[in-house]
Amino acid sequence: MSVFCVVVLVLCWYTVTPNTVVDVSLITDKVIEEINQTVFAGVALDVALLQSNWDGLNFSNAKVLTLARGLSPCYLRVGGYAGDAVTFSSRPRMVRSHVTDRGLLGLPANFTMTGNDWDILNAFSQSAGMSLIFGLNALKRNGSNWDPRNALEFLRYTQQKGYNLAGVELGNEPDEFLGRYEVYVDPDQMGSDALTFRNLLRNMSYYNNTLFIGPDTSKPFIYLDEYLDTDGGVAVDAVSFHQYTFSPEFADLDLFTQPRLFDDCIKKVVDAMDMATDHVKTKPVWLGETSTTSGGGAPGISNTYVASLMWLDKLGVAAKYGIKSVIRQDLYGSYNSLIQPNTFDPNPDYWVTLLYKRLVGARVFNLTTSADNSVRVYAHCAKQSRDYGTGSIVLYAVNINKNNITFSLPQFGDRHLDVFWLTPQGNNITSTIVELNGNPLHLINNTFPAFTPLKLTSYFTIPSLSLGFVVIPDANVKLCV
Repeated sequence: MSVFCVVVLVLCWYTVTPNTVVDVSLITDKVIEEINQTVFAGVALDVALLQSNWDGLNFSNAKVLTLARGLSPCYLRVGGYAGDAVTFSSRPRMVRSHVTDRGLLGLPANFTMTGNDWDILNAFSQSAGMSLIFGLNALKRNGSNWDPRNALEFLRYTQQKGYNLAGVELGNEPDEFLGRYEVYVDPDQMGSDALTFRNLLRNMSYYNNTLFIGPDTSKPFIYLDEYLDTDGGVAVDAVSFHQYTFSPEFADLDLFTQPRLFDDCIKKVVDAMDMATDHVKTKPVWLGETSTTSGGGAPGISNTYVASLMWLDKLGVAAKYGIKSVIRQDLYGSYNSLIQPNTFDPNPDYWVTLLYKRLVGARVFNLTTSADNSVRVYAHCAKQSRDYGTGSIVLYAVNINKNNITFSLPQFGDRHLDVFWLTPQGNNITSTIVELNGNPLHLINNTFPAFTPLKLTSYFTIPSLSLGFVVIPDANVKLCV
């Protein structure tokens, strides 16, 4: 067994408090999972935003495009619970009633997405370098069966325009239909509908490379298990479920740093992976919609630094346990958003996502630590770039311990460490400004700042309630080629 033990740093702009020493050992002779760096971390736009003319999102704004391109290539999922209230029309631009308060937790009114709306989304995704996934309305019913006519109109229009459709879904959270729409579609019927749709899709050769993703259940519970045991398990190319830790009414600030709630994501991911293994074997599993808080998020919490602790940990959990794509709700339009409304400034989770995509490579390694579950550490090959070549390792960690943590990496000795540590401005965990190694991150003149690492050797200490990345360029790990 090849073992590398990791040491860490002192982030000197913090007052030193009593430290807890944590030994970390990487097991580098075996890759436990592998992610596709292109599509692992994606983003979403809630189709409900259409009801209020995208809530002020300007798809041609230079800042918006810069931020979107920073995350590309990736998936852009357009869907959400309002997707089962939308009708597509390929006719020329229609007049849409304007909804001033769409009520994220309310019952969505039926509305129309026009061909022009779809044109705008495609122009944006192409300019940003993102690949579109669209959620079709599963509540178009003909008796007990799904009615495919509107979906066929959408697919024909997309083909006529020559648009690339990376993926498509049928229905959003069908396990919630009864409470949300007072309509119950059982897993067996949803599975039959899925097979109907798959046959329709595969009979159009234009969509040979388009993924059918589903069933997008709200949780990896009984409904998902039963769906995968029906024709649904045969029909889908990728199995998807959703995960949120909180509902808005229970999203208390103190809970965002509770280790047991971080562990809840592990349980949900493992449950979903087990169900997929039981029923569909090798089909990939996606975390098809996720953030910390459902219903659009918790104001003053979901859009601040403290939510980033759970977000980075979720990316680590997903990669470690075999999830192949994580779709973040939302890019824009809620308290969960990566981009702030109106100003289009990036929220802390945006910077976390950007650094993840720049630094974290495909191959995942196991590790051991002497810490409890308040110190959460993950290891990958570093993403190869002009700065990091073969053999490089990246660790990323979340410290929700009440103490500062010193990581011990004695087997790396005095090897060079590149540290990218993110902390909240003013040590205020509800700040919307994040600092990299003590320097505030801002987009200036639509240009990203330099992401300059702190260069250290031998050891480092990280503050309580903080997160970041450490690259070891000369780790010389043979499996990182």
